[in-house]
Amino acid sequence: MLKQNTLVLAVTLFMLGCSSKPARIGPRPPASYEVVGPSKGGGCGLLFLGLIPLGVNSRTERAYAEAIHGKGSDLINTEIQYSWWYVPYLGTIHCTTVTGTVVR
Repeated sequence: MLKQNTLVLAVTLFMLGCSSKPARIGPRPPASYEVVGPSKGGGCGLLFLGLIPLGVNSRTERAYAEAIHGKGSDLINTEIQYSWWYVPYLGTIHCTTVTGTVVR
């Protein structure tokens, strides 16, 4: 019985530790808006030697800015995708891609 309770607790903690709430990365769109069309933006940074973030912390903000640059003022139906690559002797490159529909 104790092993079974421990397993249930471990699975529950694992599931809670891997979940998050949705987060708004841009301003709330106005009640009425004009749809411009789909857009995509990206931003990357290097985690040098696994310790020093070079452009890593602002990559989502840069991806969002690139997605709306010169097209409109906001995104709706936004999706965020994260990816990373290991670079031997340097660290890891972390990238964020933001896609959505641009509105004015």
